[in-house]
Amino acid sequence: MTAPYANANGIQITSARITRPRYMAWHGDLALAQGTALSGDVVLTIGNLVLQGFAFRTAQFAGARGVRVVGGRGGWSKTVAPQSYEAPGGVTAGLVLGDVAIAVGEKLELSDAGFVLGDFWVRERCKASRVLRQILGDTWWIDNDGVTRDSDRDDATIDTPFQVEEYTPGIGRFIIATEDLLSWTPGRTFSTPVVPIQQTVSSVTIVLDNKGSARLEVLANTAETNAGDRIYEDLRELIREDFPTYTFLGLYEYSVDAVGSGTVDASPTDTGLGLPPITMLTQTFPLMTATLREGDLVRVRFVNGNPARPEVCSAPATSDAIVVGSESPSASARVGDNVNDGYLVLADPTTAPNGQVDSYYPGTPAGLSSANSRVSAIQGAGGTASVLPMANGKIDSGSGQVQVG
Repeated sequence: MTAPYANANGIQITSARITRPRYMAWHGDLALAQGTALSGDVVLTIGNLVLQGFAFRTAQFAGARGVRVVGGRGGWSKTVAPQSYEAPGGVTAGLVLGDVAIAVGEKLELSDAGFVLGDFWVRERCKASRVLRQILGDTWWIDNDGVTRDSDRDDATIDTPFQVEEYTPGIGRFIIATEDLLSWTPGRTFSTPVVPIQQTVSSVTIVLDNKGSARLEVLANTAETNAGDRIYEDLRELIREDFPTYTFLGLYEYSVDAVGSGTVDASPTDTGLGLPPITMLTQTFPLMTATLREGDLVRVRFVNGNPARPEVCSAPATSDAIVVGSESPSASARVGDNVNDGYLVLADPTTAPNGQVDSYYPGTPAGLSSANSRVSAIQGAGGTASVLPMANGKIDSGSGQVQVG
């Protein structure tokens, strides 16, 4: 038995609206001729157009079945767990998005899978589509075969017969009649004697009515918003999706799990934030490795709101000094400080009593009481003596990481 002109998995479609936007996922609402259950993968066939989709929602009413179908395998609307990545050679787009695609069961082909995001990438708990937006922006779309791509759309001119039944110039809206539904895809161009200026297809909506008539609603040179199913949730998600890196503009409290050489491993104290533990976190100046201990609470930020650039930016509130090393710490000297370890009493050997030539007395620049007493004793006995610093110099080098004001 030959399948109907318009069918879903061989079941006749009595009416439908299927929107194919320039970017993101195509979607459609179908009414089927019979109440047969339909779930999982769905192959839509409408004339010469075949689309691989997924039954996102389905219900039966009055002997007919309504189905909402989305492009691909329905995975991009699923929520993915938080995950962090670290690679000295660079975390690639292919690695991060490949993991997401596998987790949600989607097929993905990137134009540049080796594109480096940075040494780090942090994935929050969110819908998988948000990670696409964070990395690819508004460039991803789902092809007829259900594969998600970010390559350029076909921009060839449509050269098969069609007829413009309506045209609304103010919004760039066309009603097109054609037997070649396959050629009418976003990105392609067309013109007619009636509308001689070349038009670029922004989106195409296939409209099937219950009389078996098929028409295309084409928006040209006008952005199309890919609306979802539930108004309230979609409104919130739409706003949030327009700020894909919003989470990474915040400052977050993390607990130190381990301390490395200039880095720490840490976990968020509030697991409800949807952020993961992060390894090999860089510590910013003036923090030093020995400043932090396991269990310390620190603040983590993402420079410029970039998930690829997490760093520890503050020490615990209980820290009152930067300590380098862990054994008997002492105050640091500064470049230019004097170094005075003691003083040498020099006596004239021809006049010193008892033949004493010199004596060493520890002391301080402000005191010298012991040294001065010895000089007075020598001079009181008829001798001659003077005091010179035993060591007096300048520090001419210092640490570039520890600076003392």
